[in-house]
Amino acid sequence: MEVLPSLNAFDPFVRVLESGQNMTEQQRRFLAFDAKFVTVQPSFDVPVVQNHLSFMKAIYKLFVSVDPSFTYKDPATGYNMPSPTSRAFLSKAVQRYHAWIIKSLPVRSGSGPLDKHELPPIDVLAILHAHMLSPGRFLEDIRLRFPELGRLGPFPLSQLV
Repeated sequence: MEVLPSLNAFDPFVRVLESGQNMTEQQRRFLAFDAKFVTVQPSFDVPVVQNHLSFMKAIYKLFVSVDPSFTYKDPATGYNMPSPTSRAFLSKAVQRYHAWIIKSLPVRSGSGPLDKHELPPIDVLAILHAHMLSPGRFLEDIRLRFPELGRLGPFPLSQLV
């Protein structure tokens, strides 16, 4: 029994090939381009993914402990929006993140990954994680506001476990 369907089932070009229909020139060019990337190996390993999932689970538990609903559907836009309690929590977490950068990072003796005793609380780590997921903004903030962040190195997933 196959748990997940083959990705080929979702690819319209593969379905065309399997059905015996003629491919358009655009489909042939796309497949030729796509074939260059078929042999690319993933750039991660299982323990890194497991650590990341554990971290995301911890963030989720924290957010749900603050406000079980955490979001509400905005009637005007139809989008899910953070609840007032969640917005207040996130705003405080951003303030604590800025304070951590200003007070804790300058006193570090060197650069590179954080030691376990240097790790901030989970809410601050969640904001650091979100900040690092926007590399352009993160780099801009390193240059203009928080040069201390440039000495951190990669996100400290391995130290969280």
